[in-house]
Amino acid sequence: MKKSNHIYSLLIIAATVSIFSCQKDQVLPQKVLDLPSEPFDYESIHENADPDFEGNNWFGDNTPFNNQVTNEGATLGRVLFYDQRLSQSNKTSCASCHKQEFGFADNTAKSAGFFVEETRRNSPHLINMKFENSFFWDGRETVLETQVLQPIEDHIELGMEDVEDIVEKLNELEYYPALFESAFGSTEISTDNVSKALAQFVRSMLSTNTKFDQGFEQDFNNFSSSELNGLRLFQAQLPCGGCHSGPDLGGGSAIGNIGLDIEYEDNGLGEIFNGMNGWFNVPSLRNIALTAPYMHDGRFETLEEVIDHYTQHVEDHPALSFQMMVNAQGSWDGSFVSPQFTDLMVEGLSPGEPLKFNLTNQDKQDLIAFLHTLTDTELMVDERFSNPFKVTE
Repeated sequence: MKKSNHIYSLLIIAATVSIFSCQKDQVLPQKVLDLPSEPFDYESIHENADPDFEGNNWFGDNTPFNNQVTNEGATLGRVLFYDQRLSQSNKTSCASCHKQEFGFADNTAKSAGFFVEETRRNSPHLINMKFENSFFWDGRETVLETQVLQPIEDHIELGMEDVEDIVEKLNELEYYPALFESAFGSTEISTDNVSKALAQFVRSMLSTNTKFDQGFEQDFNNFSSSELNGLRLFQAQLPCGGCHSGPDLGGGSAIGNIGLDIEYEDNGLGEIFNGMNGWFNVPSLRNIALTAPYMHDGRFETLEEVIDHYTQHVEDHPALSFQMMVNAQGSWDGSFVSPQFTDLMVEGLSPGEPLKFNLTNQDKQDLIAFLHTLTDTELMVDERFSNPFKVTE
């Protein structure tokens, strides 16, 4: 049932009052909350996300039965996502490290936390989290509702050592009771409902209408010759699709060691499980052209560097993923691929060695052209996902 619209019309007034009341803490000193009188439509985003995209199943919708996306819940999540009050310093928000214009990633190798200290790892993008089953670079979390609270508690990111402390802080802001009532039927603010609202908002960041998506419907007649060759290289001539598969071109819950180093400074999942040093989450490639720099530590600044790594510079790490190795037949584990497509692999490699491929400069540019077809330009400017706190003069 839709909530009364007058709740939303009162929010701007309440937000302005709360800004003055918080001036002593220098919280959002020149910003006011600016929400539409009617909540934005988030529900239709999920209705239009085809779970069986042209016969290619997504990796499963992780939405729990007790936290279905509503317009009001996602609206609250949007406010929380951009609210600097969720940090210890009152100067940093979730959006500080996950910027809309960069595919909800960051454009630096490491982000600045609440006290300017660098985060440990590169900020991953938040696109299509609805279809992911593991979160963070080390894949340590499997539930989005739990994941969204951990950066708030992190001692570098938002710095709230006890997530319960944000309840007191949010209660000081007069616009939140109305938002919580609209979303969950009660003005009571709880960490459980904070996590649910944030998860609803993040889950709504869906990218399903790129040039690549449109190509499925047009037999890729909308692709240039360069983009077509890049698609062919990606899907058939190189083992990229072994990890980046399905319409999301991601791994779902896949984690692997791609041979970035012989000895890792950051062991990823190996810090949790023995024998898995250097294992990191396999991300979706959607909006990859916007999310540089790349890898868990942001070591690669360009897509050219990424391609060079995968084709020529994979290190022979003891825990290297099998997808990155020459198999017992002297090929790569793309057994579904026609034999003539293996001619790009460097000759003379022995089973167990890291894969290497010979690509021309044109091949590399074609791969990059294909990766650019995964960019969702509309999502990057969609007001539903923009900062609701507006600067005033």
